[in-house]
Amino acid sequence: MRRSNRPSPISGAATRLRDVEVFIDVGAGAALWTATRGAGAPVLLLHGGPGICDYLAPVADMLDDVATVHRYEQRGCGRSPEVEPIDIETLVADIESLRVALGHERWAVVGHSWGATLGLLYALAHPQRATRLAYVSGVGITEEWKPEFRRNRNERLTERERVRWDEVARRIDDGASDPALETEAAEFLVRTDFADVSRLALAPRPFFAYPPNRRVNARLNADWTRLVDSGLLPERARALRVPTLVLHGDADPRPAWPARALAELIPDARFVLLDDVGHEPFWERPEPMREHLRGFLA
Repeated sequence: MRRSNRPSPISGAATRLRDVEVFIDVGAGAALWTATRGAGAPVLLLHGGPGICDYLAPVADMLDDVATVHRYEQRGCGRSPEVEPIDIETLVADIESLRVALGHERWAVVGHSWGATLGLLYALAHPQRATRLAYVSGVGITEEWKPEFRRNRNERLTERERVRWDEVARRIDDGASDPALETEAAEFLVRTDFADVSRLALAPRPFFAYPPNRRVNARLNADWTRLVDSGLLPERARALRVPTLVLHGDADPRPAWPARALAELIPDARFVLLDDVGHEPFWERPEPMREHLRGFLA
């Protein structure tokens, strides 16, 4: 696989001085942005979304003294161009192409939210290449959590805020392309993700350096729904032989029970409920997540 040191195609990209940033060609004209730092056994971080840029530098901070930490942006996200095809099979293949290009025989995978789902699917497809799987703030292998999530989120908003959120969501669903609207949507979502809204100042602003790709989001969510509806995932999870750590915040508006149920399916999995934290523990209350991740990956 060819590596390219060309500059970011988007002006104003933030650069962390400790990161080595390169674009890696994963084939068929797709070159994905990557960032690497640290030394030790390799670990890949998978951001959420789908369709959101990387935001996991705080997780790299937790691990870069004990591991070689790789981050990247999935195709169509952030600095990585949107190159067809956009589907789950291709995203899993991209991870394997990155492993080969980076020269690792095996690596650990740490995924957050949608990234937890993608990490699980990679481990299912390539169990011989995944040393460990950390599944953080994921939603399991069902879609039955969604009504409870919506109720939990709405309960954290005032009546006026709910009206405004409905308007913002409607305009985005109707195809409005407005950076200010996306910023407002992110504010609503992340604020309701926190156990304690007073901690919101601990998160970076903007939360996400690049706007979400709604096309990628819609297509991958539809692909995921088809996969869930196939009924194949429970059997595949029972057959997985990769040590797995499932972390979930007790105040995440996405309920914990689907993640716990997944952990019960995977033979070598452990479920940990993080106290007093929501969906983004690395921003809100990082130390418990740091302790569990380092202990698991050591």
